[in-house]
Amino acid sequence: MRPTALDSATEVEQVVRNLLRASKALDRFPTPVDTIIDYADLAVAKNIDLDKVEAGFFPRLEFLSSALKKVLGLVDFRQRTIYLDQTLPATRQAFIKLHEVGHGVMPWQRQLREGFADDEFTLDPDLNEHFECEANHFASAALFQLDRFDDD
Repeated sequence: MRPTALDSATEVEQVVRNLLRASKALDRFPTPVDTIIDYADLAVAKNIDLDKVEAGFFPRLEFLSSALKKVLGLVDFRQRTIYLDQTLPATRQAFIKLHEVGHGVMPWQRQLREGFADDEFTLDPDLNEHFECEANHFASAALFQLDRFDDD
């Protein structure tokens, strides 16, 4: 049985809460995105811009080569690296970084995505869309520290 959106949101928020506490980012504003990335054992590729990569740069992701101009962020689980479109404003990059961290730290996503690392199209499109929604929710919840931003 697939989780409902409400169940999923609750689980995502619990992961965010645990990550904010463990990384010591809780109650620090603006949210220290780089601290969270470091704690999640990920790195942002500084010298590779998704806006400028050539087709074939990501050989494992050849299916994505033609669409890379539209991709704003990408996480390579094997390399533990987040790739970004560096032309985006810093605030947008912060959200995308946290979105990619979400894919990497939500256990149910990490397990399935690592299993399909060579062929992302083997993921059911509905499940992939659900994962993208969860990662968006993760990013906004982490950036605004759940209810902490509203409370302050």
